Amino acid sequence: MVGPTDKVAQVAAAVFHAGDAASLAEAVEWARVELGGGSAPSLATVRRHLETLRQESLGLEQWRAERIERLGAIEELLQTLAYIEPDSVCYVVGRAAEGYVDATGPAHLRVVGSRVAALVADDLEQQGFPPCEVSSLATCMGSIGVIHLNDGPLHVALAILPEKQESHQPRSVVDGRSVALVDEVGFRQLLESMSTDPA
Repeated sequence: MVGPTDKVAQVAAAVFHAGDAASLAEAVEWARVELGGGSAPSLATVRRHLETLRQESLGLEQWRAERIERLGAIEELLQTLAYIEPDSVCYVVGRAAEGYVDATGPAHLRVVGSRVAALVADDLEQQGFPPCEVSSLATCMGSIGVIHLNDGPLHVALAILPEKQESHQPRSVVDGRSVALVDEVGFRQLLESMSTDPA
């Protein structure tokens, strides 16, 4: 039997999948109103339902191909960053570090020990990427620059962090919670394993 919270998650996933909400949070609120209330599900639960919907609509083969394409675009960006920022260390963080990328939000990357965000954004544009937006984010290390890059399958938020021990830790620099974290080599190995795995 489907509980009320999971029902909200199912409806929210369907709303987002249909393009009727700009974000998962908006889809959840729409679903709660439509169902007359109920507890808000976790975004992870909504994403699981959304993934099932996408698999059903695209077919597993096409869904898997799109996922590999998005991950491949991140790997190409990591190579570019290694070229333009040779003295820095790049990481993929969060869901993308575990191979999960979709249209619900950007993949999160860190560049540690880099120059200021605006200069990195300029260099990315010189490498052929579209113009990037730069914003700031309050963290446990103070305000940092974040580069927002959208280019086809590539949807990334690139945090520029100072060379500090906490920048290299598998923890959120905003709230300290544990997060997945892989460097360029680890991410390439993840992509290779997914590309060869028929499942």
